[in-house]
Amino acid sequence: MKQLFNFMASRPKQNADNLEDARRRRLFAIFAISIILAMVILGIRQLSQGFFGYGIVDLIVAVVLIGFIISSIFLINGKPIYRLSIIILVGLFAYWIPTGAVQGYASLWAIAFPPYAFYLMGKREGLIWTVLLAILMTVLFVNPYRMLPVYQYPPQLVSRLLLAYMMVSILTYNYESVRVRYLAAIRAEGEKLLREKERIEEVVTARTFEIKEKNRKLEDRERRYRLLSDNVNDLIWSTDLDLKFTFISPSITSMYGYSVEEGMHITVNEVNTPESMEKLMAVYLEEMEVEKAGNSDPDRHRILELEQVKKDGTVFAVESKVSFVRDDDGRAMGFVGVNRDITERRQAQFEKEKIQEQLAQMQKMEALGTLVGGIAHDFNNILGGIVGYTELALHNIKDSSTKKMLEQILKAGDRATDLVRQILSFSRVRKGEVKPICPVSITKEVLKLIRATLPSTIEIKHDINAESYILADAINIHQVLMNLCTNAAHAMKQGGLLSVSLQDVTLDRDDLLHRPDMLPGEYVRISIEDTGIGMTADIQKKAFDPFFTTKGPGEGTGMGLATVHGIVTELSGFVSLHSEPNQGTAISVFIPIIPKPAVVEDRPANEPLRGGTERILFVDDEQVLMDLAKEALSHYGYQVTAFSDSTMALAHFEQHPDKYDLVVTDMTMPRMTGDALAQKIHLKRPDIPVIMCTGFSQNIDDQKAKVLGVDAFLFKPIIFEKLLGTIRKILDQKG
Repeated sequence: MKQLFNFMASRPKQNADNLEDARRRRLFAIFAISIILAMVILGIRQLSQGFFGYGIVDLIVAVVLIGFIISSIFLINGKPIYRLSIIILVGLFAYWIPTGAVQGYASLWAIAFPPYAFYLMGKREGLIWTVLLAILMTVLFVNPYRMLPVYQYPPQLVSRLLLAYMMVSILTYNYESVRVRYLAAIRAEGEKLLREKERIEEVVTARTFEIKEKNRKLEDRERRYRLLSDNVNDLIWSTDLDLKFTFISPSITSMYGYSVEEGMHITVNEVNTPESMEKLMAVYLEEMEVEKAGNSDPDRHRILELEQVKKDGTVFAVESKVSFVRDDDGRAMGFVGVNRDITERRQAQFEKEKIQEQLAQMQKMEALGTLVGGIAHDFNNILGGIVGYTELALHNIKDSSTKKMLEQILKAGDRATDLVRQILSFSRVRKGEVKPICPVSITKEVLKLIRATLPSTIEIKHDINAESYILADAINIHQVLMNLCTNAAHAMKQGGLLSVSLQDVTLDRDDLLHRPDMLPGEYVRISIEDTGIGMTADIQKKAFDPFFTTKGPGEGTGMGLATVHGIVTELSGFVSLHSEPNQGTAISVFIPIIPKPAVVEDRPANEPLRGGTERILFVDDEQVLMDLAKEALSHYGYQVTAFSDSTMALAHFEQHPDKYDLVVTDMTMPRMTGDALAQKIHLKRPDIPVIMCTGFSQNIDDQKAKVLGVDAFLFKPIIFEKLLGTIRKILDQKG
């Protein structure tokens, strides 16, 4: 039975709109079961007493009520069953009252009817059924005029029963009214609570979605930051205000050599040099003072360049960008920073500074070259007059003693000419001409030049004992010797001995143990020794580095030995250095020997000088050279017209373009240069040959001369034998 009640109570919970219907179902079940039991008992007794009609009716009522109970289990709305049960109950009263059954248990059902009707059917319909039953009972109990054949109840019983029925009905009505209002209030409050619940659920749902979205964004951001910190080369870190690490990115392994676990336990003292730690703490204290003063600018940061230490002890340069970590109120909670290895950047900056220094030196050398070139030009003009007139005098004089003196003057002029050319070779940027040369003559020239430039406190000793040839550019060998001798002289400011030796040597594998890239064989050894201050081992390691110098400002560029090393290496040779502090320095240059050329002529073979009768226009701004050329060329039969002003020469040529067979012009002249003059002459007459003469020019060379249509290009001071030979050769080719 209990299971039946629970089943009936649980079903409405699943199908009814509220708990009220579930309670009605339980009340209906209890009331119906009590009637069913009574009907079954009464029916059986009626049958046993022979009242078959009454007994069968009672049992039918019981069966019908059982059907109602079963039906109510499966119906969503139980009111139709309740209404039928009330109708049956009213019918039972109509059946019981006439039979006198109300005197017994039926009177209890009469008293229980109002609560049953009100509770199951509600206030309005319950009132109708209660009034209807009251009318029915009054009619049947009173039975006016004995209209109906019913049992006559005692008046006292009737009055008490009707009074009790009326009182229960009134009380039940009032109770139901209160209960309905209470339920309405509860329902209204429930609806209000439901609406509030729905609102809260909407807020919670929206907030939950917002939190999930924020969490997703935070997870995405954390994933990106984690990906960034795991793969970036720079070190990302954070600390608390006591400078204890709270986070370190995995790049600490590649940058410092520590694992992340090790990095979390190291201190800032361990990764900074003492100097950098001092700088770091100064900035730390300064920033904390600024923070205490109330400056909580979130964009404030500092960039420091520090020297830090790797796990293996290596010191390297780091750029650290540091800022505060702040809470929502802007208070400083710690520090966050990014460390970047700037070793390569510093190296690049160093290289840039070296290049700038080299550029400045090149510009200085270029300016010096321009100055030297200008001086050499004037000096060449002077030499030209001396050498030219000496040559003329040699051809015209017969006295042997005077002729010998003139020859000595000519030799001196030749040496001066060679000296000017050597000076010019260092003032011009030119590509060296590599050919077989004997370094003996170059060494002797350098010794003469260096003797004139060194103080008398330095003694020069030489030992030149070599006859072999090397494949090199004479200017480069000249530069090697000059650089080594100059460095040796700088090491002996208080005086000393400079020893220069040139020897042929043979090196075997034992001699080349420290030079595995060199092959055994014959070499020319150029040795420069001094008795100066010498070098320490550290200086010797850097001696051949570009721009490394021990000289003071303005005394040198540090390129001397670097240039020597570069030239000798290019010639497949090598340089050895031996030095002791205060014991002097010995530098030896080894260059491979090549077989002696079949024919080596220092000078071209003398050829008989040939003149001619052609007409020559000669232009040079030096009056001495112009007069000399006119006299010398006229001596050999040429018809010479000479001008010292290039513009006047051009005007004359434009008036008489067919008068001349050849033009000889200087390069560097005021108002109009030689190359400009040659161009304008060729505009007037393209076929006329032109010979260009110069002592120095940065604007003209052999290749450019050919582009301008210049047939020959001669350097001053002009050897008139060479000039006569060149003129004759060109005229013969044109003729």
